[in-house]
Amino acid sequence: MSKHEQNPDTDADYDGSDEEIPAFVDVDFDFFNLNAEVDYHAINRLLIQLFSAGAEGLQTGRLTDLILLAANSSVGNTIKTNSEESNPCALPTVLNCDAYRDGPAVKALIG
Repeated sequence: MSKHEQNPDTDADYDGSDEEIPAFVDVDFDFFNLNAEVDYHAINRLLIQLFSAGAEGLQTGRLTDLILLAANSSVGNTIKTNSEESNPCALPTVLNCDAYRDGPAVKALIG
């Protein structure tokens, strides 16, 4: 049997119960404007998770500052599931890399 085939007798997640697994999970997403007071640390963590091993040299704190600076021009949102104070699960935004090309965060990003 290949490792992708699942055998319920040996599956570590299988508990032997007869509970049904839900066919879908209902989640409501809300869009919020970027807010430096609420979102700075969560955006920084999102960038660290996104870039994984490369995040250390990326200067995610400075990149977070640029993202929040763009928010002053009403560019970018956070997508959250609970409230404006909760952590975002996504972050659509646009950065003008040409305008900040001499900054260390953009150099590390495009370098």
